[in-house]
Amino acid sequence: MLYVRKAFDRLAKLGVNTVVLGSGPARRIPDGFSRTEAFQQLVEFCKRIGPEARSKSITVAVEAQRKEECNLINNLSEAGTDQVGKRSQDSVNGGLLSSG
Repeated sequence: MLYVRKAFDRLAKLGVNTVVLGSGPARRIPDGFSRTEAFQQLVEFCKRIGPEARSKSITVAVEAQRKEECNLINNLSEAGTDQVGKRSQDSVNGGLLSSG
């Protein structure tokens, strides 16, 4: 959490108001790993970083990416109606971004 706190402090000083979790490789589900568990881990991560983001007035967004780039959240409908934000709404101002 120290890294997250330091990163959000720096981002706030730069005037950043949105952080995008868009790295495809970082969100790739390994072969044989539960898709449900992977999605839940993303939700839990957002819950953990949420208070730091909120304290700096920073929105955390998850970018929907092409299947060639990532195998978790490839389109907005796959995420339902902003399931990451709904499941972590108590701790983070979240959203989804479409790359297509």
